[in-house]
Amino acid sequence: IPAINQHLFISPEINLPKPGEILHLADYSLSERQINFLYESIVKNKSYGEISVFYGLSKSLVKKEMCSILDVFGCKNMESLKIVFSQFQVEKA
Repeated sequence: IPAINQHLFISPEINLPKPGEILHLADYSLSERQINFLYESIVKNKSYGEISVFYGLSKSLVKKEMCSILDVFGCKNMESLKIVFSQFQVEKA
């Protein structure tokens, strides 16, 4: 996957690895639950509804957590975050 202009999608203050390298979600200020939700969404391509069923939580709580994740990365929406993260091998730890 060719490198993209990350600054178009994500806050320039976020320090990301080089394209193709491993991106450890634990390196960012996310809770364990947020890491799990983000991993399910990015790596396993699960919808908010699927994540809520898997974890036995409401869909609105999943949406709220995902909005908080977007705030951490300074990203406008999940599609933008997925575009940026598609450049990396995403791992939880």
